[in-house]
Amino acid sequence: MLRILIAAVLGGLLLYAWGMVSWVALPWHEEAMGSLFNEGPTMEWIGQQVPEPGLYAFPAWPDPMTDEAYETFEDRHEAGPVGMLVIAEGGPVMPPTVMASGLGINILTAFIAACLLATAGLRGYATRLGFVIALGLLIGVTADGLYWNWLWMPTDHTLLMMGDRIAGMLLAGIAIAAIVRPRKAEPEAAEATTA
Repeated sequence: MLRILIAAVLGGLLLYAWGMVSWVALPWHEEAMGSLFNEGPTMEWIGQQVPEPGLYAFPAWPDPMTDEAYETFEDRHEAGPVGMLVIAEGGPVMPPTVMASGLGINILTAFIAACLLATAGLRGYATRLGFVIALGLLIGVTADGLYWNWLWMPTDHTLLMMGDRIAGMLLAGIAIAAIVRPRKAEPEAAEATTA
């Protein structure tokens, strides 16, 4: 268990460091995410129309769901635009609590990867590293692929996020695969398997 905990901390720190490089030093996230220009009137309008922080879709689903209301919803959906708004309260851009929780999530991610690797019993560093990288692909397909399919995320943003997750797990996997190794077989067990 100690090896798993060490792998989780080191892997989580590498994930965190990659996130800093990816989001702060490299330009690709800015290129894949547009900004609203002349945002003042838009922000003011949202502040007046949206009652509280949350996730909002537009056009809104009919409530109550009647045939007539659904037809109107369909017409508005087909005419567009269609989208989602994530609304949060204002505050500091990156307060220490957000940075700390981000690190905690990265360590938890690395812990789960280390636990899964420990149960896989894989031999060979490259095989173990490949396993952790595959977890990054799984995360990308499951999260970003579904967001692309159901929540209209742009394809370039989706592919970027998938690549970002795979790269992060590659770096975390370098530490995790080096630390989490299968136990050596007991001599009696080794003899039994060769007999």
